[in-house]
Amino acid sequence: MNQEKSPLEAAFEANGVNVLTGPEAVNFLRHMAQQHADVQNNPFFQTGESTNVHSSHAMDLLNQASIVLEQRAKLRDKPDGERVFANVAQAYNALFGTTMTASQAAMFMMLLKIARSANGEYHADDYVDIVGYAALVGEEASKETRKV
Repeated sequence: MNQEKSPLEAAFEANGVNVLTGPEAVNFLRHMAQQHADVQNNPFFQTGESTNVHSSHAMDLLNQASIVLEQRAKLRDKPDGERVFANVAQAYNALFGTTMTASQAAMFMMLLKIARSANGEYHADDYVDIVGYAALVGEEASKETRKV
């Protein structure tokens, strides 16, 4: 059975963005659920409070963001250090006819996390993600500046 592709699938395929389907997607989701459980079992996330009485809560957020960035880099970045934001921007541009940059794609993700943090109760991981994305926005902007 030949199933017609959605515009999003076609845009991803045209731009070389790998989309997981079937068993690959299930295995990926299982892996991500385990990673989420590992992070959620961290005492910092269970309490939302500083785990070190000698440091500020802000420093704990920065430190935890650094750990998460390092873990995610090992899981998802290419060996040469390339991150996913250029692919996200490329797919978004193909789909919507825009000119989003990699740093703008990272900023979009940061804004998503900011918006999400505004709804509901405080969750430390929202702010860890915001800090991490802010660092990634800076990294991508730096790369773009060097290309000019």
